[in-house]
Amino acid sequence: LYDCPRSGRPVRFTVEEQADFLGYIDKNPHQPKAAAARLLEETGKEASLDTFKRILKKVPMPGNVVGNQ
Repeated sequence: LYDCPRSGRPVRFTVEEQADFLGYIDKNPHQPKAAAARLLEETGKEASLDTFKRILKKVPMPGNVVGNQ
């Protein structure tokens, strides 16, 4: 079951490229456009700001409590 091809579009950025983007965000958390531009320069892959927001959503942020509230 896991060996079968999956439906949907393949990811645009590799895991390493996503980690690079998250590293740029760690350095300047209030400048996501600058981090996206820097990744564009390095990889040559264009993506919308929404793509980068989806990458950020996948990362657990400190201070966000899920569960008992």
